[in-house]
Amino acid sequence: MNKYSSTEDTPEDNLLCAAPYLISWNLTKQCNLECEHCYMDADEKSENAELSTTASKKIIDEIVALCPEGPMLVMTGGEPLLRADIFELIEYASRKGLMPVLGTNATKIDDEVAERLKKSGIAGLGISIDSTTSPGHDKFRGVEGTWLKSIEGAQAVKRAGLPFQLQFTITRENAEEIEQAVVLAKELGAVGINFFFLVRTGREKQSPFTKNRLSAEEHEYILKQIVKLEALYGKEIMVRARCAPLIDRIAREESASTSLTGAGSACIAASGYMRIDPDGFVTPCPYIPPTSETPNIQTTSLRKIWEQDKTFTLLRTRAYKDRCGDCELKESCGGCRARTLADTGDIMETDPLCLYEPTGNIIEAIDIAPEWSSEATQRLEKIPVFLRAMVRKSTERYARTKGIDLITPALMAELRKRIIK
Repeated sequence: MNKYSSTEDTPEDNLLCAAPYLISWNLTKQCNLECEHCYMDADEKSENAELSTTASKKIIDEIVALCPEGPMLVMTGGEPLLRADIFELIEYASRKGLMPVLGTNATKIDDEVAERLKKSGIAGLGISIDSTTSPGHDKFRGVEGTWLKSIEGAQAVKRAGLPFQLQFTITRENAEEIEQAVVLAKELGAVGINFFFLVRTGREKQSPFTKNRLSAEEHEYILKQIVKLEALYGKEIMVRARCAPLIDRIAREESASTSLTGAGSACIAASGYMRIDPDGFVTPCPYIPPTSETPNIQTTSLRKIWEQDKTFTLLRTRAYKDRCGDCELKESCGGCRARTLADTGDIMETDPLCLYEPTGNIIEAIDIAPEWSSEATQRLEKIPVFLRAMVRKSTERYARTKGIDLITPALMAELRKRIIK
């Protein structure tokens, strides 16, 4: 058997398009920072920055109708805490059975705000911190004093007893800080740290940080470092590269025991994930910008968009071109579709950062629906609520890669998603 064989779902299975389990919603274009890499091109002066409270609640109702199992809803921006009705929307989403998570720079969070978030029903937060020092972070985010405010915001979240993760975007300027960033996340009491990479969209197209975007060789090197950090710190804190499906191959080559292979690495845009922007336009992921042909939830039902939009259905075919199309890892990796679109203009082309030459020896996928043992279910219930859905999906996908039809605590331990305090 080829060393990269997988039992991920087949393209035909993906075309059945089960409801998404993760939705990112850019609630507003307003932001109090001036980040040069912002894919939303957000700022404080944005006009018509967001939909009304009534329209926003209708969107939540549509999400509930499409996803009755209650997916994770990432409520982000811009800066979502600049919305006057943010606590009302969080409460409404939570009451409707969704799992609301806030994506924020945390500069607006103090003890009072943290308690209001908790009472509103927020399940957790993702806090953006892009350096372990104030000069590096403040330069990247465009406003002096931002790092300290974000750190203090994270501390207030911790005091409120809310789980949170750090979100760290990697450039050449901060690439050597990634281990210190993991340590910082641990010290702040985060349950995880997610490493992101620049995509040439929004303000990033004109950003001075463009020169700091990693080359393919540098990207591969950094992914290897993340695999090592996961092995070193993974029992204490979750370490992940997000929107970085190429790490699947790197992890397989670097470590046979890592939890970064197959399980949660592949791009889930259009198969388990979608984005709603501040105007109501719906795309497969936040880094895929709307066009004149992009459907809008105000005029087309979310279900119809998810099930029938041509971009969503095209991505589900996994009919990638060139090396991505020939690759034996296209089910467990598949490359970053947003980066491919941004750099080549073709969403199905080969990921421009991939250095791998495929063998073409693609193994037939076997569809296994794994069950959960009662002990594994009990362990899953102990995981912080805003991570639970992702852990469930990742574990099930990992079980498929192993050809396992019963998920046990031993398998979960193997996957090393030990984020319980």
